[in-house]
Amino acid sequence: MVENKEEYIRSCEKNRTMAKLSLVRAGKTKGISNTGGVFDAQELDFSAGGTIDGLEVSESYVNYMGTWAYTIKCPVIQEGRREASFYIEYVYDSLDDSLPNSFYNGKAMLYIMDAKSERLVLKPKGMGERSAGHLNLEDFFRANDILEKDLLVEVFESVRTGKNMMFYHDIRGKSSLIYMWSVNGGTLYLIGYVPVEAIQQEGRTVNQNIFIVVTVMLVAFFLCCLLYYLNQRQQNKIRMEREKEREIHNRQLAEALQAAQAASNSKTMFLSNMSHDIRTPMNAVLGFAALLEKDAENSEKVREYTKKIMSSGQHLLGLINDILDVSKIESGKVVLAIEEFTLNDLVSSVDAIISPMAAAKEQAFHVEVTNIAHEYLLGDETRINQILINLLSNAVKYTQNGGNIWFRIIGLKQRSSPMSFS
Repeated sequence: MVENKEEYIRSCEKNRTMAKLSLVRAGKTKGISNTGGVFDAQELDFSAGGTIDGLEVSESYVNYMGTWAYTIKCPVIQEGRREASFYIEYVYDSLDDSLPNSFYNGKAMLYIMDAKSERLVLKPKGMGERSAGHLNLEDFFRANDILEKDLLVEVFESVRTGKNMMFYHDIRGKSSLIYMWSVNGGTLYLIGYVPVEAIQQEGRTVNQNIFIVVTVMLVAFFLCCLLYYLNQRQQNKIRMEREKEREIHNRQLAEALQAAQAASNSKTMFLSNMSHDIRTPMNAVLGFAALLEKDAENSEKVREYTKKIMSSGQHLLGLINDILDVSKIESGKVVLAIEEFTLNDLVSSVDAIISPMAAAKEQAFHVEVTNIAHEYLLGDETRINQILINLLSNAVKYTQNGGNIWFRIIGLKQRSSPMSFS
């Protein structure tokens, strides 16, 4: 328990998420904040009744920095009585970091709306055509020619009761899906639209990929049948030749069979390794998805789980791309992708996948990064991820329950000339 709460408030610094922290003693309406000014709790509107994890949430407003924000009220309980209240101001711009840069190749629009005032308080970067904060829900519908009275009544009723809603409507001459998703118990809404043709294009892309995979499999099957047929005809021809020629051809056939078996074994080993590599990040995705469902009301955990799901998903996508490039592997044309990446992203991606595996066996997973002079690195991030995850997943597998696993990255002094890439 902090003894001098006022001193603690003054020592707090604002960050990307928390813009202001204030303290009001019980029985008073004014207090202090870490910005140095006087804080008046009566300037905030908590009448909407919204809560996050049982804490009151205010109506959205424009703060002293000119950006949209909201405040969470947290009581300070000491010895069974309410001594004071913390007022923590968060800016909506911080939510932008938790959302993707665009949907459906930038063709979809997304806004965040305050449910009580029906004002659009945030437009994530790369989405839509108008600035957030200059529109409300009514303006949004008017700008997109959504004017049917019965439909608007149903929409505003859904917002009033905190329900989700989706419907189709023509926007700028294109049939589109308009969506309204309730967040934080109905205090916020994600609203926007996506053209139906963009959704259909995504579906066509998936179907095309499936068609390509099936086509490749069919071609491979017919080639195998053709090779088998040619091999049988060659054997029949050998039986008709003289004994000496039959012996020479039999030896050649044995060599060809050995090469075919080596190629088959190589494919089997490749697919076996890839199936192991795919299961590891997939288990991480499913695990964090379950946690995301459990802690859906906790925005901080939602952002954390979403980031880890995206990290595991990106690694999984890299592995799937490897499978689709199996023809390059057979021809010996595998090329490493030399690109810039950050050590922090690499460590976070590995930790997101290995930590749940270690926790399932009650193991302690330690990550140590020391003596690293440069955050940005050049190399094939997917391959490095794959190697590290394979090594660490084996460590989890072969370490007893309750054991310890260390993942250390140590910077060593350079002993060779730096490499250059053209």
